[in-house]
Parts: sequence; C-alpha cells; structure tokens
Amino acid sequence: FAKEYEAVNRKLSAFAKFDELTGLYNRRMFNIAMEEALKNRRDSTQLALLDMDNFKKVNDQYGHYAGDKVLKELSSLLQKNFNVDKHIVSRWGGDEFAIIYYGEKNELMQKLDKIKKVFSLYVSSYDETTGISTSIVSFGDYDEVSQIVMAADHQLYMEKRKRHSKHSDAKS
Repeated sequence: FAKEYEAVNRKLSAFAKFDELTGLYNRRMFNIAMEEALKNRRDSTQLALLDMDNFKKVNDQYGHYAGDKVLKELSSLLQKNFNVDKHIVSRWGGDEFAIIYYGEKNELMQKLDKIKKVFSLYVSSYDETTGISTSIVSFGDYDEVSQIVMAADHQLYMEKRKRHSKHSDAKS
C-alpha cells in the first residue's frame, strides 16, 4: 500500500507541475519560477515568450491530432536547445510558451532564431504561414513580475502584428 500511495503522489506531483501534452512545466510552475527568478534577479536573466502564428490553420485543416504533433515538435525543439536543468521552459497556454533564460540576451536571440528556422521548415508541410513570434525582456529592467510579463506580452503583440503585415503584403 505504501508503494502505491507513493506512486500516486508522484503522479499527482507531476500533474501539478508539468503540461501533460508537452512534458514542459505548466503555467502554475512558470508563475512560481518567475517569482523566484525576480527575487534572485540578475541583469542576465531574460523572459522570452513564444507564440505560434496561424496555428489554428493547422488544427482546422489537419485536425487536433496534427496540432498536438506540432506542439510536441516545438516542445522537443525547446528542450533540445535549452538546458532544462538551468533554464525554465514552460507551456504557458494553448500555443504559447515561456522561457526564463539565465544568460545574455544575445545568446537567447540566437537560440530563438535557430528554433524559428528549424520549426518553420518542419511546420511548412502543414501550412506555409505558420511560424513563431517571440519577445525577449530583461528582468533587470523591471521591479515586478506583472511588469515583466506585460512588457514581454506587448512586445510579442507588436512582433505578431509585424509578421502578420509581412504575410499580408506578400499576398498583395
């Protein structure tokens, strides 16, 4: 009984911490990690938000099974490119991901650019316009978690608008 009880508790702990589909930390763990990162903040701590563009097209055209495969592929790319023992990589919700990166902004930008290219090649077999928009903000520029997240979210919104207008212009 004690072994079964321990196994059930391990499963419950995993469900409380990790996203079931991707295996990444979930939003709850991300929020805890953000508070911790802010407490111990250094100028070389960054928050990156990633959001898939036109992901709905993949789900609508190929079904949710294909959409899940795409989410898993991006998650796998993130895990391969970020040392998850050092950095916090999480599924923030839906087709959005968040990374708390302990390192320089330029390093993070290079990693994200590489991931965008590799992912774009993969996802183009489903939809040419599906890709990733990203934002990066430094913890050192803010005093509260809400400020950091709002700044990253605003920057992400601007990036998505820019990407959307590029695709619109390309069609014209």
